[in-house]
Amino acid sequence: MQVNFKLLHFNKAIISGLFFSILTSLVTILLPLSLKTLIDGSMNLTSILTIVGLFFLQMIFALLAQFLIAVAGEKQVTTLRKQLHQRLLTNPISFFDNEKSGELASHVLHDSDVLRSFLTHYFPEFVTGLITLTGSLIVLFLLDWRLALFMTVLLPLLMILITPLSRISGKFAQKIQNLLGDLTSIVSENFQQIRLIKSTCAEEQVQKRFDQKINLLYRTSQKNAFVEAFTTPLAMMMLFGMVVIIFAYGGVRVAEGSLTVGTLISFLIYLFQLLNPVSNIASFFSGKAKAEGALNYLKELTAVTPENPTGDKASSGELALSHLSFSYDQEIILDDISMTFPQGKKIALVGPSGAGKSTIVHLLERFYPLSTGTLTLNKKDSRLIALKDWREKFALVSQDNQLLAGTIAENLQLGLPVPASDDQLFAALKVAYLEKEVKALPDGLQTIIGENGVKLSGGQKQRLQLARAYLRKPEFLILDEATANLDSDSEQYIQKV
Repeated sequence: MQVNFKLLHFNKAIISGLFFSILTSLVTILLPLSLKTLIDGSMNLTSILTIVGLFFLQMIFALLAQFLIAVAGEKQVTTLRKQLHQRLLTNPISFFDNEKSGELASHVLHDSDVLRSFLTHYFPEFVTGLITLTGSLIVLFLLDWRLALFMTVLLPLLMILITPLSRISGKFAQKIQNLLGDLTSIVSENFQQIRLIKSTCAEEQVQKRFDQKINLLYRTSQKNAFVEAFTTPLAMMMLFGMVVIIFAYGGVRVAEGSLTVGTLISFLIYLFQLLNPVSNIASFFSGKAKAEGALNYLKELTAVTPENPTGDKASSGELALSHLSFSYDQEIILDDISMTFPQGKKIALVGPSGAGKSTIVHLLERFYPLSTGTLTLNKKDSRLIALKDWREKFALVSQDNQLLAGTIAENLQLGLPVPASDDQLFAALKVAYLEKEVKALPDGLQTIIGENGVKLSGGQKQRLQLARAYLRKPEFLILDEATANLDSDSEQYIQKV
């Protein structure tokens, strides 16, 4: 699946929003001119109504612009998150072996939000800022070219002094964004492994690791706050200085009779109106840099070659490994292994820990590509068979907690093409010696089992996986120490079934 990675994706809503933003800018340009007319001319009802009407139009246009662009942005970021999640699900297991789940989640959600901010905030304000700045300067030169020239010399001087500080702040913002991703990953892992942390009395050690990261975030945020705190007073001081200089120069011109009071007041209003567009134009580049950084990272995440789901339909027959070799990161785990698994037969893999039993299970499920050798079903190479069709022939029950945070019913039906009835679910639970226990629960099949099935005992988790495997009606049932957590009565009952 291709993910549509773009900083901007123009659609009708975005274009309509930008249109109303431009209208807002045009009204903003006209307002000081109307005020000049009111001051220099006669104050009549028509002039007053014109100004009130312009204020009303400005409010309506701004509301429509913001609403249309915000809704379009939310829709696009929602689509992007769906595409990212779907695309990452197609990545091979080896990709997830080298990534932190919390960090992945942070980037999928946060980085896409950075793109949304660029689309709905930075870019529209950049466009309207350019229009407001250009239009206002044209009007100012038409009103009085000398005062306009005087102001256009002072305004860039202000930006030249402030822009370097804004860029520094943008770099800090990017660093803060990365640190927040790391912290999200750490916090997620800590809460997922809370039982391990408590059982090993590792709270202090885990807290120390967290403190180091959050202290680094604090120091970075502190530096950023200092830059921003320095920028704001400096900008206000320079702005006040500009107002004083322009007012003094304009006052002299008014006294000489070469400038009207209305024109001078209009110039001062334009000055304040220009500050926001100029600031938005400067902020656009830092926002663009953050968006490009997020974009590049998301591209890296999805640049991994996905699993190839296409292929022929799988037929029934004997499963066989021939002269198989496999290694993790150059370490050889299996070397020239051959074995067959006849359909309908019970096959046991026996060997010491680390001998490669679980690796063989992973290879049978095609979680990893073979280094050398072949894996065949009914003498057909597995690489020619569609991945989904292949995996539907298998059901794996392991000693690990392969359960999702949800209800018992949701976990039982995970991956089923057609939802099962309650009777079918209870039949599967009966086979797994779990029916009576589930029926005794207040919410029955709708009982929430918590993250990793934390509300269930170890034996209940394994029996729930056995019931799920039964519902799949697989041709090959793989039991990876699937009764390790069962009591003797449960194990004997299940083995008889």
